[in-house]
Amino acid sequence: MNVIKVEYTVRKDYVKTNKRNIAAVIKELKGKKAPVKYFVSLKEDGKTFVHIAIYDKKASNIIPKLKAFRQFREQLNTGIVSPPHSEDLKVVNTSFDMF
Repeated sequence: MNVIKVEYTVRKDYVKTNKRNIAAVIKELKGKKAPVKYFVSLKEDGKTFVHIAIYDKKASNIIPKLKAFRQFREQLNTGIVSPPHSEDLKVVNTSFDMF
């Protein structure tokens, strides 16, 4: 099981657009029924997003291949304040079944 965390900050006027683009990624990912758990949180500052993806090795390239994700990344460049920083994490334990 692999986990990746990506964090970045956007301009305040870009937050609504970013949320809309994230919703498109989630919708397309749900349609694929891929073995990926993906969620996005917004920090208290209201403009820093944290994405978490949990996936098995077979699903490692699913998100970057999504049309909505490619569009999200292209548009993100127009609203970014601090660039995305990613970290690979390891699952130690969970209170839920992963897949």
